[in-house]
This record gives sequence, structure tokens and C-alpha cells, in this order.
Amino acid sequence: MNVLVTGATGFIGSHLCKELIQRGYTVFGLSHSGRIQNIKSLLTQKEFHLQRGDIRDVRILSDIIRVNNINVIFHLAAQLPQGNDLNNPFLCFDINARGTLNLLNAAYLNGADKLIYASSMSVYSEHPKYLPVDEKHPVQPSTIYGVSKLEGELYCNVYSKAMNMVVLRYGGAYGKGQPKHNA
Repeated sequence: MNVLVTGATGFIGSHLCKELIQRGYTVFGLSHSGRIQNIKSLLTQKEFHLQRGDIRDVRILSDIIRVNNINVIFHLAAQLPQGNDLNNPFLCFDINARGTLNLLNAAYLNGADKLIYASSMSVYSEHPKYLPVDEKHPVQPSTIYGVSKLEGELYCNVYSKAMNMVVLRYGGAYGKGQPKHNA
């Protein structure tokens, strides 16, 4: 089965690509950054194909899905929060919301069967109404990033009428290969 992973060279995406290849899938990775540090070990494997591209480019998305007969898409590409996202809210919107809509539309028009969307716990309020927070907890994002990820979820909900959809709300992902952050 042919699988597309957007954000393939990122922290979570690189681990996912490695696991999918170990399970026997042919993986097509899409990366905007072109950084290969996290996936160097995959570059020599015939089951892994890396393409540089941007989820804001519908033509690239459609071509990858159609030409490679992609069945399943893991959508991990995102503009992560960087300081005060009020300084440039349009970048988060363009990549996280509009980019997700581009991918969903390309997937639908080119016959992909399933899409798994990496959302974020940022769709919830900073002050939860109850703990533990579950899927039924009210959403009330307080950042542009959170709003953009929730928009992506809402687009997934619309497309779920036409294809299989899974939304995962990550919170605090960490592990081997994680970028170091200054505290």
C-alpha cells in the first residue's frame, strides 16, 4: 500500500515514516523544509521516496496522490507556534487551515481512501473545564495556532462524508530525536 506522509522530515513525521516502512508500506514523504537530519537512514531504502513541496500548492499535492496511487495520507505538516503568532496570523492560517483544505480536496479528487490528521491539544482552552480532557471537552482555542488546527479539524469533518477520516489531538509529544528547546 502506498502512503503519503506530509511533514515527513519533522519530529513525529520522521518516526512515523520509519515505522510505516518497517511494517511494509511504501512511503512517499513530503517536506517543505528539505531538512533530512531525521530521515537520513531512510534515504537509501527503496520503500521511501522524499519529495520537497508545500501543502499550499494544490498541484503538487494532486500530482503526488494521483501519480503514486496514494491510498492513505498522514497529514502532519504544520506551521508550529513561534512566539506571538498575532505578529503573522496569516502564515498559520495558510499552512494549517488552507493547506489542510488543499490536501483534503486533492485526496478526495484523486481517490485516496483515508486521511489521518494531526491536530493539537491547542484546540482546547488554556484552562480546562474538567480533567482529564477528552474528545467531548469544549474547544475554545486561545491562539492563532489553535484556531488554525481547529479549522483543519472542521474541514476534516466535512470531508469525512466522502472518505475515512481520523483526527488525532497531540499533546506534549516528546522522545528520541526531539529538537532541543531553550527553557
